[in-house]
Amino acid sequence: MNFRVLRYAILFACLAAQPAVSQQAPDPQAAVAYFSFRELKAMPILRNRTIRVGDIMKVDPYEDVLAAASRCYLSLETQDDSPRSHYMWTSLEAVVEASAGAEIKKVVEAEAGLQGAFEKSAAIIFEDITATVPDPDMQELHADKVENIDGCRPTLEVLKSRRYDSILATRIYQATVSAGFVFDTSGDANAKAAAGKLTKQLSDVSGEVSVQGGKEWVTLGEWTHGVIAVQSSRLNPDELARAWLLMNENPETLAQLERLLGEYYSAEDPGRWQELKWTIKNFLEEYGWAEETIDDLRRRIYGSEGVEAVSLEDIPAEHWRATGALAAAMLTGTTS
Repeated sequence: MNFRVLRYAILFACLAAQPAVSQQAPDPQAAVAYFSFRELKAMPILRNRTIRVGDIMKVDPYEDVLAAASRCYLSLETQDDSPRSHYMWTSLEAVVEASAGAEIKKVVEAEAGLQGAFEKSAAIIFEDITATVPDPDMQELHADKVENIDGCRPTLEVLKSRRYDSILATRIYQATVSAGFVFDTSGDANAKAAAGKLTKQLSDVSGEVSVQGGKEWVTLGEWTHGVIAVQSSRLNPDELARAWLLMNENPETLAQLERLLGEYYSAEDPGRWQELKWTIKNFLEEYGWAEETIDDLRRRIYGSEGVEAVSLEDIPAEHWRATGALAAAMLTGTTS
C-alpha cells in the first residue's frame, strides 16, 4: 500500500473535497481526530489501538495505560452496539494510489465514459464502527467496584477526581479505516456500470463489496484497525467550547476554515499548496493557536484542572465540529 498518499488523502476525505490531491500533507491521524471530535463526540486515539473500557490512560502523546481494567475490574463485562459504517469523499487519485490498485487504475483509464462516476464515488471509509461500554447489568465503573485496590491507585485517583493528567475510558470506539468507493446505484446508470466494472476486478485485487442503503461499497487499502476514539467519564466543557466561542465572532469563520482545509488538500500546484499552508498557519496564529498541538488540545479538554462529569449530549454539536476542524488545522499547520 502507498501509505504516503493515504497520509494526505485521509484528512482530505474528512473535509468532503473532490479534486486531485497534492503530493505533500500531514499524518492520517488527522482524519481520526476530525471524525472523532465531530461525529463521535469523543477524544481521538492517535497511537494506542488496544485501549479497553475501564482502562486508565494518560492524556499524552503515548497514551500509556496506567491501570488496566483487567486488573482493576476483575469481573467487568462489556457490551457492543450494532456496527455501522461511515464514508467521507476524497479524490479518485488518492484512492487508486492508497490502495496500490494497479488493476483499478487500468479500469478507470479504460472506462473513460465512466470516469466521472469513479471520481464522484471515491471515499475514505470507516467500517464496522462499534461502541463498547460496560454491561450495566454486570458492572459499572465506580470506585467501590474496583477489586484490586493495591494495584489500581491511579484508577481510584481518577474516579475521585484527584488526577488531571489521566482519564478513565468509559466508552471506546473501534473501526477499520480504508480507502475505497461508494457508488449510489439506486438511480444512476453510470454509477451502477462503474461499480460493476470495478467489482469484476476484485478477483485480482484485495477488496470487499457490500450493499448498504441503495449504495454499493467497494472497500480497499486498509489503513488501520482498532480503537480510534475514547469517551471519558469527564471533561472540561469550557475548554471544548473554546474553539467555537473564538470562531463565533464571525459565524462564517468555521466554514472558512473548513474550506481552506479542503482546498489545501486538493491543491496540485506546490506553490498554491504552500500558500494555503501559510494561510492556515496564519489562521491559527490569529486565534492564538499557533504554538498549540493536538496533544495540547486533548490535554486541555480531558486532562486539565476543571474537568467535570457532563452529559455529552448537552454539549452543542457546533462545539464538537469546531474542535474537530481545529484539530485538523493543527495537524496541517505543523506539517513541515
